[in-house]
Amino acid sequence: MTHQIVPGRQGGAAAMTAAFTREMLQNLAVVMEAACEDQPLTVEVEDLAVWAVTPDGARLFIGITPRTAAAN
Repeated sequence: MTHQIVPGRQGGAAAMTAAFTREMLQNLAVVMEAACEDQPLTVEVEDLAVWAVTPDGARLFIGITPRTAAAN
């Protein structure tokens, strides 16, 4: 399922928020360039980690969630 982000959306709470470090965003960019070409990349945010899922279903580790990293 894909949802578009609509700027200025009114009402309702955010379905999910995620914090990304610079390193995590750099990892996402590398995955996009290497595996996705012009196709969308899915990001899975779990309690302990963030994963990129390529169009062919490969899951690639992006990083631990900053909340988890700070707790350790």
